[in-house]
Amino acid sequence: MFDAIALPASRILNVLQHQVGWFACVLGAAWGHPLLGCMVALAAHTTHVFATVQPMKELKLMFTVALLGTVLDSIHRSLGVLSFASSMGPSWLAPLWISMLWLGFATTLAHSLAWLRDRYALAALLGFIGGPLSFFAGYRLNAVAFPQGLPYSLFVIACVWALVMPCLIALAKAMVANDPPVPYRFFSPRLGIFSLDTQSVAMAQASLATKEKTHSWIAYTSDSQDVSQ
Repeated sequence: MFDAIALPASRILNVLQHQVGWFACVLGAAWGHPLLGCMVALAAHTTHVFATVQPMKELKLMFTVALLGTVLDSIHRSLGVLSFASSMGPSWLAPLWISMLWLGFATTLAHSLAWLRDRYALAALLGFIGGPLSFFAGYRLNAVAFPQGLPYSLFVIACVWALVMPCLIALAKAMVANDPPVPYRFFSPRLGIFSLDTQSVAMAQASLATKEKTHSWIAYTSDSQDVSQ
């Protein structure tokens, strides 16, 4: 439907902008400059919003996930599962850079992680493995600590993420219904829309499919005429 490079290129860029945001937040916190890290991450994730064909729905998903994730990690902090570097504000509240990490993670749910849609068992497995690995990486970079010990904290995080990940995939499906996934606009010039709703995206996809079928029919007819001559 789209140019062959459009969707893979979009997913690669989606992963890159997420990684830029992750390292900016984690290293910013570890080095004592959390606000600077948040600003860099925000700039990276803003490119994602402007590149999507449903920016308002993406924003709603991002802020919803950021809020839920902040609450979750605030609970972890209150229970002593986690502690955070460069933490400002109340002692029970997860810091701003953690909220920004969740905001950035939300940008992947309907894009580079869209292959997990309706694969909730696989999403749970990925959460069980990927969740603690992410926090362990933060631990090695001195951005987080585990007051109750490394094995216990990582096991708790793994169990929580095994439950959270399928829920986030389902949330992304409900809030950003890209089916099939839509590439970033600047990777698919023929899309040519800046829509705010799923219906417009579906209409654009159908229009592109019709154009491609028409072009194929014209090419087939032309080839047939050449053969007959």
